[in-house]
Amino acid sequence: MASIPILNQQIGPGLGSVSPLPQDRTGGMGGRTLATEADRAEELLSKIADQDAAVEGLNRLASFKTAQAQRLDQLQQSVKTPDGFTPMALKDFDEVSKEFMGGIENKRVVRFLETRMPELRASVAGSAIQWETNSRQALRVQNFTDGVNKYATTVQADMASYPGARADLLSAIELGGFDPVEAAKLRSTGLKSLARSAVFGEIERNPQGVIDRLNKGEFPDLEADTRLQAMNAAQNEIKRQQAEAKANQQLERQEKLTTLQFWMRADTESRKQTGKPVPLPENITDEDLGAILKP
Repeated sequence: MASIPILNQQIGPGLGSVSPLPQDRTGGMGGRTLATEADRAEELLSKIADQDAAVEGLNRLASFKTAQAQRLDQLQQSVKTPDGFTPMALKDFDEVSKEFMGGIENKRVVRFLETRMPELRASVAGSAIQWETNSRQALRVQNFTDGVNKYATTVQADMASYPGARADLLSAIELGGFDPVEAAKLRSTGLKSLARSAVFGEIERNPQGVIDRLNKGEFPDLEADTRLQAMNAAQNEIKRQQAEAKANQQLERQEKLTTLQFWMRADTESRKQTGKPVPLPENITDEDLGAILKP
């Protein structure tokens, strides 16, 4: 059997050399591992810095929100009308937020806050718009209430103006721009107030006439309790006027009787001395004389 010669690698000049795997050179396996770890470390540090910036940003944002809410409240108290309030509030927010952001040196915190400011600005706009809406509604209600009070004063002095005032009040509600719920509430309270003023204003002038009209079912806007109060008040006013008239009659009779007594003495004395009578006082007629002396 033939033998197979074993070829041994010859190492020598001109034939090259064998060296270990270069584990510590850049671009090799070890270099790539170190670079990867460095990138990971840098990424981790960046995340930590972003987290710290987020914490600081949230704290700053909370303080800014509190201050902004106070500024918005101050602005609401400073204006005389809600018209144009929202643009003014947003302009104020832009100026204050710019100053706020300019005072922060940490750029990561600035970038974090820049992502939150649009949402906060939108919130300020929403609050301003809502305040405008509520304020306009409140002004409309206040103006309507003032109008009701004026109408109430008018019909209290003159019941004849009640139908026209009632029609005007209903028209004011229809054209006032109130929402249905508010309109229903104002209609109810306004009509009740108007009817009450008209009825109770007329009681002193014509209590029996008020009783007659209430018995006919007029003034349907009055509540049952108010209607009963008006009836009782009218009846009491009738009694009061009757008692007052009786007292006035008695007082007048007493005054005339006193005058007559003085006249009788003067007349008697005149007849004795001159034989002539003294004329009756001008405020006493023959009819009065008979009525006074009859008792």
